[in-house]
Amino acid sequence: MITKTEQNEIQDYLKDASNTKGHCDAVVYPENTDEVVAILMQANAEEKKVTICGNKTGLAGGSVPSGGIVLSTEKLNKILVINEKEKFAVVEPGVLLSNFFT
Repeated sequence: MITKTEQNEIQDYLKDASNTKGHCDAVVYPENTDEVVAILMQANAEEKKVTICGNKTGLAGGSVPSGGIVLSTEKLNKILVINEKEKFAVVEPGVLLSNFFT
């Protein structure tokens, strides 16, 4: 898991397509569900806010943090199951549609 705390490294996570601006202490990049659980447990123990961030294309400021940490889903990008017979797929939250349909 990568954690970034330098403000020059995390600037892109402090706004989205709505141009809403925010602030945070760190951006974390979990690579599996165990890391997500660990991040959320630590944030809960420290009473820190957690903002989930996808690709920052939102138009309402939902992924813009107001303190605490940002949990980026960009490394959670695996396609786990594609069942063509029953017509369903199981993907991690960071899978881009362009990757899913190729």
